Amino acid sequence: MNIFEKAKYRMIELDDSSRRNTIINKLHPVIKILTTIGFLVCVLSVNKYDLSRLIYFIVWPILLIIAGDIKIKPFLKLIFYLSPFLIAFVIANVIIDRIPVFYIGNFYITTGMISALTLLIKNVYSILACYI
Repeated sequence: MNIFEKAKYRMIELDDSSRRNTIINKLHPVIKILTTIGFLVCVLSVNKYDLSRLIYFIVWPILLIIAGDIKIKPFLKLIFYLSPFLIAFVIANVIIDRIPVFYIGNFYITTGMISALTLLIKNVYSILACYI
């Protein structure tokens, strides 16, 4: 299958998913855009060392996936295609920020590791919010 056939198939999939009778598809597009922007502002405003606060933000995308009957496989493909960029930022963050926070045996956790994990979670949440 060439690139154009794949793109055509993807457009047909998107069109079919938009025609399904779900709660999400019944909402006005402006409401969807405003809630997505609000979600992104909330996620991106979390401090880079505040990993525990990011855990609560997974509830909103999960509710939207369930309510909208959204397939998760295309999202995972999107994350796979964007992962080289994410991994480059995460590795750079671990290398640059090396202040130890606490030790687990002989291994120490640095602020760079915490902020890298936070950055990775923020990116996944942002891509997920835009995908939904």
